[in-house]
Amino acid sequence: MTDITAVAVPLSHVDATIEHPSLKALGFVQLKSLRSISRSLRSLGFLWAFSGIVTVVFGGTLIGDPGRDNELGLVLVPYGLAVALLGPYSAWARPAWGRTVCMLLSVPPLASIPYGTLLGILSLVALGRAKPLFGADGIPHKQVEAEYQARKP
Repeated sequence: MTDITAVAVPLSHVDATIEHPSLKALGFVQLKSLRSISRSLRSLGFLWAFSGIVTVVFGGTLIGDPGRDNELGLVLVPYGLAVALLGPYSAWARPAWGRTVCMLLSVPPLASIPYGTLLGILSLVALGRAKPLFGADGIPHKQVEAEYQARKP
């Protein structure tokens, strides 16, 4: 009698992603634009994390100093935490609610010239064009990148 041993590929090595149906319908120029938006969102995630951390630190210094505006610090710390946590998560995981939350978080920095204004405008423009990338039926960044690489001249 012969022993038969079955060997399976570990799940971590299997690429079980199913290509998003709307990727094939896009022309190359549209795909290139979608890739640019997707990459911009990933970069904005890092900027949101940095901005949120700076806001938390600044708010903390306002709270800790009795001669300064403690009330502003009490507003900045939770806002900074929201930006530092929700912004990057929404930019990378792209849940259905992420686009709306990031748009709301992008409005207050518009008043902070020049860095906040720049971050807010770039965020709102990128998020305004990124609707196909968010939600359960959103196109993952990995698939956009793979399709672009496959079609690139």
